[in-house]
Amino acid sequence: MRILSAPLTAKDAPKLVVPTLFISSSDYDLMLIYAQTASPQEVSGYGLIDQCARDQFILCPGGLFITDQVVTQVSAKPTAVGNAYAGNRADEAGMTLGLQWHSHGRGGAYHSPTDMNTAHTYGNVGTIDWMIWLVTNDRGDVVARLEQYKPIRIGVPMTVIVVPDNYQQLLEQVT
Repeated sequence: MRILSAPLTAKDAPKLVVPTLFISSSDYDLMLIYAQTASPQEVSGYGLIDQCARDQFILCPGGLFITDQVVTQVSAKPTAVGNAYAGNRADEAGMTLGLQWHSHGRGGAYHSPTDMNTAHTYGNVGTIDWMIWLVTNDRGDVVARLEQYKPIRIGVPMTVIVVPDNYQQLLEQVT
């Protein structure tokens, strides 16, 4: 298990619950390959998420994907967002299209003012309760935010952890 980003520790805010995003190693590797292949341009994509607890989210194994897009060194604009939502909105198992990710090419992994504005205006659509916004780069650095839109608007940094591909099976065995 590799912790990619841990925004806060207990001593920083002992009563704060920091949400966690778990990503399988193969999906993390796929995202890194997309970022490295596109670099120095950006690339963006989506992911199917299973919210397994109030503060725990899992990128469903194999649930990471990209759509057609126009990319530059400072942006990645999907041209088929509607198709992504139509085909991947949610399913009976509780998965939802809950992750939007993009790379910053050779730049740093951080939420730029443009990224924050996109996350904010996205919530104004009114059709979703929450979304995870993740930024990576061609070196594999990662930051993520959970943006909750309902019942109140709030955004918080997330801890991102890469787990073995068979993590769920291992967890069940240990339990």
